[in-house]
Amino acid sequence: MKKCVPRKSVRVLGAGVIVCSAAAALWAFHDLFYGDQAPAACLLMGFFFGGAALYLLYSMVSLGNWGYFYDEEKIIFVLSRKDRREFRWEQLQKSGVSYPGQAGYFYFQDGKKIGLNPQMEGYEQLIAMLRKKGLSAAQTSNFVEVDPKDVFQQIFGQQFGKGGKK
Repeated sequence: MKKCVPRKSVRVLGAGVIVCSAAAALWAFHDLFYGDQAPAACLLMGFFFGGAALYLLYSMVSLGNWGYFYDEEKIIFVLSRKDRREFRWEQLQKSGVSYPGQAGYFYFQDGKKIGLNPQMEGYEQLIAMLRKKGLSAAQTSNFVEVDPKDVFQQIFGQQFGKGGKK
């Protein structure tokens, strides 16, 4: 089975960020008891970096080996350790899964999504397989072509530029 998963360097970088955040939290708590820094600042920094380290560690563990696993018959979307969705290529477009094109997210009917990034290992092979299987990308708006006046009219209505109420 072929796969399209985040690169190992991204995982190592994530682990490094967790270690650095945990070290910063320990340093802040050490200064709280043994340093001459303001206690409020030490507590704030300790909880901030400690919380960041715990959140990132939880995210890394709960996501596990997420990614795309596919062969000629089916594709498996692994969103987390507990959420795995398997589709035959023929069923994929009928199932309501929208394909983003070159980068973005695959969206599912229940609101969940999984990212697709050109820096992932096996990205080119996955895109080639999607094209081979005849999957068409979902239409996305190109923000370069959007006129700012249209955006303001959509948000604020026609009366926005006319001076408001009199």
